[in-house]
Amino acid sequence: MMRKLFWNNVQVLLLLLRLAHAATRNCPPVGDGPIVLPHNTTDRIMYSPSNRLCLITKIRGDGQQQVIPVARSYDGNGWYPTAGGLGEQVSIAKQISSRNRADVYLPLLADGESYHLTSHDLSERSAPLSDRDMASRFLEQATFGPTSQGIDELLDENSVINASAFPLWVRDQIENQDPTFHRKLFRENTATQIRTNYRPGLQLHPCKEKSIWRNYAFGYMDRFLYMELSGEGPYTISVYGHP
Repeated sequence: MMRKLFWNNVQVLLLLLRLAHAATRNCPPVGDGPIVLPHNTTDRIMYSPSNRLCLITKIRGDGQQQVIPVARSYDGNGWYPTAGGLGEQVSIAKQISSRNRADVYLPLLADGESYHLTSHDLSERSAPLSDRDMASRFLEQATFGPTSQGIDELLDENSVINASAFPLWVRDQIENQDPTFHRKLFRENTATQIRTNYRPGLQLHPCKEKSIWRNYAFGYMDRFLYMELSGEGPYTISVYGHP
């Protein structure tokens, strides 16, 4: 037992020594190529400079290249993992704000994948938005997402947004448009097969579109019911005299 505890302490000490002497990595200059980061290990990375966005992305090169955000640091703030399954596997420890750095652990990669560290300029974010960008931002906040058609409908014939465009759009949505719900979309795309009597994701009425039907008639709570079978086919099942 003592030998095991000693060995565990040695491993922890070696890890701490490795982190203490680890080289601190800076975000690359804007416009430079990405820095390829090691995986299945901890890397010490500086926070982004002011007016800069630093991104860690996973690159998957199977045929068509895919870029998946992993973590970010922007405008001198600390490193934070992105939302989602991959971000939950990223461990960010030792956020040392006085030294503007953090220890970032990146999980193991599959063959053909790599982590890239890139930098992006944020100095243009204070520039005024175009009317088309303003329409896109409004629809991003007010709907499930902007579309080219939705943006065009907010602009006049000169591709300009009038002062009344947004209020008129809101009034039209309230008075003239049928509502669309996340709940309906969720129900239509979940629980495609259900073999138990659990309720999550099910339609509330059997006649609704895409309602889910069980492949049995009786459940555990029906095991002591009095049932009667009558007819010669099709048969009628009665429970306590009620067909």
